[in-house]
Amino acid sequence: MIDQSVSYLCPKCSFELWLPIANLRVSTLGLNSDARFPGRCLLVLNEHSEDFDEMDSDLASAFVDDARLAAHAIKSATKAPRINYAIFGNRVSHIHFHLIPRGMSGDPIPKQAPWEHPERQTKLDEKETKRLVAQIRTELVSIHSL
Repeated sequence: MIDQSVSYLCPKCSFELWLPIANLRVSTLGLNSDARFPGRCLLVLNEHSEDFDEMDSDLASAFVDDARLAAHAIKSATKAPRINYAIFGNRVSHIHFHLIPRGMSGDPIPKQAPWEHPERQTKLDEKETKRLVAQIRTELVSIHSL
């Protein structure tokens, strides 16, 4: 079952999701309000870990499974043809995926990294934020019940 009454704050490093969507198996999915890439999300590992390569292999595998599930839901909700995935760790030491819908019409840099977008990041409007959160939740529930 997908838990829809979610929040996330790491007690060790204080990493926090601003717009949580759902708790998955070992992670929490949250919307990153970015009007350039509607549906952009962060998937945060629930357990504090700083290096992907140092994670227990079962936990890492479950985290990747959560990322695949989240990506499928985001693609379905946004109708994006693809998702860009990124894990960095140099600015925020808590393991998390950036899941960024790409290939939608109007993308000025469809073949470049999202970080090279020429426009400054601005927030989605409240109506679009609520719609995306609800749609991604609906997709997660639908996928999970298959």
